[in-house]
Amino acid sequence: MKKTFWIATLLIFVCALTFAACDGIAQGGEADHTHAFGEWKITETATCLVTGREERTCACGETEARVIPPLAHTEAVDASVAPTCTATGLTEGKHCAVCNTTLVEQAIVAPVPHTPIVDPALAPTCTATGLTEGAHCAVCNTTLTPQSKIDPVPHVLSVLAAVAPTCTTTGLTEGTRCVVCNTTVQPQTIVQTVAHTPVIDAAVAPTCSSTGLTQGEHCAVCNTTLVAQTTLDPIPHTPIIDAAVAPTCTATGLTEGAHCAVCNTTLTPQSKIDPVPHVLSVLAAVAPTCTTTGLTEGTRCVVCNTT
Repeated sequence: MKKTFWIATLLIFVCALTFAACDGIAQGGEADHTHAFGEWKITETATCLVTGREERTCACGETEARVIPPLAHTEAVDASVAPTCTATGLTEGKHCAVCNTTLVEQAIVAPVPHTPIVDPALAPTCTATGLTEGAHCAVCNTTLTPQSKIDPVPHVLSVLAAVAPTCTTTGLTEGTRCVVCNTTVQPQTIVQTVAHTPVIDAAVAPTCSSTGLTQGEHCAVCNTTLVAQTTLDPIPHTPIIDAAVAPTCTATGLTEGAHCAVCNTTLTPQSKIDPVPHVLSVLAAVAPTCTTTGLTEGTRCVVCNTT
């Protein structure tokens, strides 16, 4: 339609110029003069938006002008845009690369449907919440069906038995623990130790051969010493004299000694005394006869009668 407009304008302009020339002849110009115009010269360059103008001149000074039609647009392709699940697309279009006039409008293409993926349900436990089943788009990650939280389930309890205290260890109160997650639900508290059960450790009197002990105490349950026993030194010995024994010509003697009357320990040892010499008497010789034997001279101890 624009092109038709410019052509019509050009025709009007040419007619106007012709009318002006004819009017000049009618007013006294030389009616028999024939114009000899030179080459056309462009005075205004045509584009794809506006017409141009070119002129030529006769030697008489007469000028003739004409309109140059607009140039054709220089088409450039506007690429199509594929729609996604989050954005519209566009059809292919065209515009002029020179003046940017739209030649073929691009039409909007509606978004494509989402590609759903199931978000699986998550069962709750006694320590964590669960989730209902949901869905999201595999392409744009948009949530299609939101997942709802499911409250945790109750703990499955087992009893933690109470522990009775003793005189050496603390006890515990009864508690509870979950058998699934091992969480302590009812903690056990410490029960203090009980008192010892004292038993007397009897004193031991010292003797001359062994130490003694003071009285003490220990616990009848755990055997812990409550009152320690102290060692008592031994008492002195009770000495008895071991009489001396005089030696003889047949037996040794002993010096005087001593021992303890209680434990019989030797306090002063007795030493041996060598035997004394024999007290000799002469045994006279006996002369033999024709009927009896004789004897040589000998000796005998007058004390022990040993020959």
